[in-house]
Amino acid sequence: GDVRGVGVHVAIAAGQVVTLGGTVVGKYPVVCEGTATNPCWLMGSPGLRLTGEIIIKGTYGFVDRITVAGAHGLHLSGDHLVIRYSDISGTLTDRQTAGLGLSGTNIVAYKNTVHHHGDVNAPDDQDAHGISVSRGSRAIWILENECWANSGDGINCNPYPYDASGLNAISYVFIGGNVSHDNKQTGIWAKQSTDIIVSENEVYGHHASNSSRGDGMGYQYSTNRIWYLKNTIHDNDVGIGVSEAFDNGNGPISGCFIVGNTIL
Repeated sequence: GDVRGVGVHVAIAAGQVVTLGGTVVGKYPVVCEGTATNPCWLMGSPGLRLTGEIIIKGTYGFVDRITVAGAHGLHLSGDHLVIRYSDISGTLTDRQTAGLGLSGTNIVAYKNTVHHHGDVNAPDDQDAHGISVSRGSRAIWILENECWANSGDGINCNPYPYDASGLNAISYVFIGGNVSHDNKQTGIWAKQSTDIIVSENEVYGHHASNSSRGDGMGYQYSTNRIWYLKNTIHDNDVGIGVSEAFDNGNGPISGCFIVGNTIL
């Protein structure tokens, strides 16, 4: 593969396949320079361990079978990026980070495992989420992942900071076929997001703590047009929850559709 240093980042050329092995300490962003007809690939080999803060940016790139252990998250930022078949774990000291952060447009997270970010037994409110979609993101697909033992939510749409300009800060997100369990806060949660579909997920093992009511899934802060379709939600203290229907005068929550879910 073609990996080269450019200023303060490492670039992968269009059409190139790069395989990583051994222990690699993340430091500089990896920038994918793929195109629609000539994407680039970043792949992990058996025994690979990435540590540090892993940032992957750019366009038309595939991230495949990466193992991130004891790191402060892996973050995808750009357009037309895919991460799949990867295992991402963190540390007890993670607080405001996501195990897998998604930022940008047309991003897919498929069949990853994201776990042990932050301390589920922490005496305070932590927000170390499993998978998190950040402000400005649009057209995000979160499919068939498993998230557990994170001190925030398993999966979270979180356009922080929350203000009137951010009412549509995250839009068009499909969260489908995931399993999210035993996180400190909730299984799946949305804030100030619009046009969100949460479908056919399994969520369980969320209980009241100093930072949560124990919701399986839910939403807050002027989230609009969110659909909960055919999810299985069991062994939580709350099935589907709603918090703060108004956010500093930014407007009411509207257009929530709850259809065909099983809540036990």
